[in-house]
Amino acid sequence: MKTSSLILLTLLVLTLPATAQQRLYRYQCGGGKTFEASYSTNQVLLTLAGREVITLPQVRSGSGARYSNGPITLFTKGMDAFIEEGNIRTYDACMGQAIQPHSQTPPRPTPVPTQPVRGLW
Repeated sequence: MKTSSLILLTLLVLTLPATAQQRLYRYQCGGGKTFEASYSTNQVLLTLAGREVITLPQVRSGSGARYSNGPITLFTKGMDAFIEEGNIRTYDACMGQAIQPHSQTPPRPTPVPTQPVRGLW
C-alpha cells in the first residue's frame, strides 16, 4: 500500500503545472550588482547580497510582474528586471538567467514495487 501511495504522489508532483514549481533566476544588473530570485506561485524569495532572504508576494501590475512587501518591490518583464527600495531604484538594468538551485539533487529513479500492487479499496 505504501508503494502505490508513493507512486501516486510521484505522478501527482510530475503533473503539476510549471507555475506551481519553484524556478530560480540569477540577475546581472548595471554597476556589477547581482541578485537571485526564486519564483513560486504568487510570490518570490529574493536574495540580495549581504542580506537575509526576503519574501515578496505578487501584486497587481499593469505590465509584466510585480512583487512587493511595501518597502521593497521587484519589477519583471520577460528576462528584464529592476528593484526599488523606498521608491529608489537600487538594482537597475537587470537581465535574468534561469539556474539550477544549489541544493537540488538529481532526481531519483521511481521505485519499482517488489510485490504486486493491490487495489486501494
